Amino acid sequence: MAKKGTDETISLLKEIVQASNRTNHAVRAIVRPIYIQLVTTLILLPLLLFYSFEPSVGALVLIALVVVAGGVAAIAALISEFSRSKIPYDFDKELLAAYEREASESFAPEDESGAALTEGSATPSAPKTFVLPGECECSTWQRGFLGTAMENGKEVCMRCLKQMPLK
Repeated sequence: MAKKGTDETISLLKEIVQASNRTNHAVRAIVRPIYIQLVTTLILLPLLLFYSFEPSVGALVLIALVVVAGGVAAIAALISEFSRSKIPYDFDKELLAAYEREASESFAPEDESGAALTEGSATPSAPKTFVLPGECECSTWQRGFLGTAMENGKEVCMRCLKQMPLK
């Protein structure tokens, strides 16, 4: 039993490290191209200054090469870092499967009489919810954007899923 828990902990730690690495690469995907463009601009400043005093085709070609090379290097760095920060293809499927498994394992709460409460839909576009026994004690600030919805003819708090007190 302990080995299973240890293996699960190690697996979770590996996933956390991989997620952290993806985050680092996503940030680098933003920073590296900006840094490359900054270095390109710093290289271009003396070249542009030289071209302003001594206009020549060679200096203009060198300026164009630096601009193109800097742009290509920035785009290559961006693509490289974005590909390293991509979430693995199976991760979203695995996450969805875990969510569906947990949802199917959950059960309908029971009221005081022991009878299971019925499942219903709060609004046509809302997911199905359960109305928990008791009255809502949430303040308007606690309820926030979740607000309330009608459930089987009763107003239900969408934060705690309890019936709103009658006014």
